[in-house]
Amino acid sequence: MKTKEEIALYKKEWRLKNKERLKLKAHENYLKRRVLKRAVISEEERKILRKESYSKYNQKPIAKYSFHKNNSTKRGISWEFTFESWWKMWEESGKWEQRGKSKDSFCMCRKGDVGPYSPENCYIGLFSTNAQEPRLREKQKT
Repeated sequence: MKTKEEIALYKKEWRLKNKERLKLKAHENYLKRRVLKRAVISEEERKILRKESYSKYNQKPIAKYSFHKNNSTKRGISWEFTFESWWKMWEESGKWEQRGKSKDSFCMCRKGDVGPYSPENCYIGLFSTNAQEPRLREKQKT
């Protein structure tokens, strides 16, 4: 049987080896709590969103919303979606399971790749088409 000191040493070593993993998990949990507190949804919807996993990365929509919102802010792009309006757009498109960064995947696109992320200015489209838009605009200018 291991002593308390041996157990403490093992835990310390494990934490050092898994530092990044622990950080990611803690940050993910923080984002979930933060967004769930702010979202105006029923308790029943919260339970569903907590339980269901929708993506290949096992992240729930609320976590992806938070990631998308933070990423747009870092890029200096205004964010005007609420969780409800963002999720409604994905649900209505029926493309949630097919989103990603490969050419046949879907993503949320801004019209003309300008303006804020808002329900009026966004649509769900192919990642490959969205990635080509800036190049097409450059060709049209010349």
